Amino acid sequence: MQWADELIVPIPELHVQHAVASAAERLVSFQADLSSRLESIWSSPEAADEVVGQVAGVFDGSLSAWLDQLPYPIASALWAAESASSAGERQRAYLHACEAMGLFTDEGVVLF
Repeated sequence: MQWADELIVPIPELHVQHAVASAAERLVSFQADLSSRLESIWSSPEAADEVVGQVAGVFDGSLSAWLDQLPYPIASALWAAESASSAGERQRAYLHACEAMGLFTDEGVVLF
């Protein structure tokens, strides 16, 4: 058993462990919700379209769906960049988006 005394096990930093545990908890919760919905459509097939419609947004990879999830100042600036007619307007809009992103931390807290 001497080799076990020298065993090195790489462990991520504590903040990484917390982030992974939090993400795993959210995904397990989401998985449980999806399983419950799947069971419900087998017991009530007539409600299948409604059940799928409740989670359809998760599978929408469009730009508009993504922008709808962002805080207003960021989404507004990115929409302006997307619809800009010149490179200069697009650049200004991206700068506004960067400024708007600077207002938000990872936790979604607005800094003033």
